[in-house]
Amino acid sequence: MNPYVWIAGMLAGLSLAAGTAAFELGAPPVRHEPQDARDWVRAPVPRAAPTRSQVAALYTNTYLPGNAVALVWNGSVPGCMPGTTNPEHQQAVIDRINYYRALVDLPPVTLLTGAPVAQSQAAALMMSANNALSHTPPASWLCFSADGATGAANTNLALGINGPAAVDGFMTDAGAGNNAVGHRRWLLHPPRSAMATGDVPGGNQPPRPANAIFVFGPQNPRPATPNGVAWPPAGFVPYQNLPAASNRWSFSFPGANFAAAQVTMEGPAGPIAVTLEPLATGFGDNTIVFLPAGFDYGKPANDTQYTVRITGMTGSGVPPSIQYTVTVIDPAVAGAPTVAVVEFYNQSLDHYFVTWVEAEIANLDAGNTPTRWTRTGKTLRVYTTPQAGTTPICRIYIIPLRGDSHFYGRGVQECGATMAKHPDFIMEEPNFMHMFLPVAGVCPAGTVEVYRVFSNRPDANHRYMIEVAVRTAMEALGWLAEGDGPNLVVLCAPA
Repeated sequence: MNPYVWIAGMLAGLSLAAGTAAFELGAPPVRHEPQDARDWVRAPVPRAAPTRSQVAALYTNTYLPGNAVALVWNGSVPGCMPGTTNPEHQQAVIDRINYYRALVDLPPVTLLTGAPVAQSQAAALMMSANNALSHTPPASWLCFSADGATGAANTNLALGINGPAAVDGFMTDAGAGNNAVGHRRWLLHPPRSAMATGDVPGGNQPPRPANAIFVFGPQNPRPATPNGVAWPPAGFVPYQNLPAASNRWSFSFPGANFAAAQVTMEGPAGPIAVTLEPLATGFGDNTIVFLPAGFDYGKPANDTQYTVRITGMTGSGVPPSIQYTVTVIDPAVAGAPTVAVVEFYNQSLDHYFVTWVEAEIANLDAGNTPTRWTRTGKTLRVYTTPQAGTTPICRIYIIPLRGDSHFYGRGVQECGATMAKHPDFIMEEPNFMHMFLPVAGVCPAGTVEVYRVFSNRPDANHRYMIEVAVRTAMEALGWLAEGDGPNLVVLCAPA
């Protein structure tokens, strides 16, 4: 019976940002994957997990529990015995990888079995035994083996850390040799379908903990319409998962040429200076890496938005520019509440009306109006108070001579221009509700596109919707679609 049986669960829960564990990453393994993007739809926003609540639930129900899974190992560093680790620990590592893949809306990977597991375990043993990292370990190394050498060539390698916490380290990708964030790129490589992990426990002195994640496993066809992979993601991200240790942000797109690309970034206080890291290929999809100057990685007081714009990209089928919004959240704090805006229709007037005010909804439902209003069954979500990045939506009453209707202006500019052009209109409420404005017709990740049509009649009326099919049906009736960008978007509602 092997006398060296290790149980180590606490290390996996150490906070990388807090600097409580000294660890190092090897240079990422190099392999030139085909830059095949034929199944990708060229939309202007990268993929992202869809809602804030889903991201907070992922953090609470998937990320945090992974920190408590113990590592049970039956190998030995002095005896050069790779041993095996408990299946629960292996799955916790895969779950941590899939947590990050979920935040960028990529399919999960499964746990590899067979030779890759043994090779990863042998590689981790060698790294711990020699207190060093190498993808091409020499035969003179302690505990050298053919399995270990094969594993070293096919894995992300970490020393001083293991388990799910090693995944966090790879996603941060700190260190002088990791300017290209190759470890992160392998974990978020869209086609990859399975990975394996090898882990050795240890202490602050040799033998130290080690991890090897097998990243060159099987793959599936590229997932449909990923539109690039951003980290931090285009959408909501817990502040605990930001790359605080490296300050390296990245955007990947297959086949993209970033040689002439420029990155600009803006936060709540205005523009943020950005420095570009040198470009490097050989780590999954082509990627640009940038460092925002003076970025605050601490816990945000409120959800905080940062807009990233990348221009000057070239390549077959590659969009010349892309823009996305990263919203940093504290997952322990509930997001701002939203309310449902309910739509009503008056058949005698052929008018539509929307409101979130409960008293108004109750009054219309009760029929306490001169003509009958009925619910259409359509709703959308809005904020009733200002939130980070939102714009106020005013409610303007159009007098009976002009239509006896309501108009909802998108922001101070449109509301002011409408009242200046029609001084006889009545500004009922300058801050009736709050939503986001699209940029060139593009909504931030995690929001829903809102469309608007105009009746184009003397009795002016507008209708607001989130379904393209409804807008198309209204256009067929002679209503005019209004909005920005190729999709004619007027507003962006919280999902």
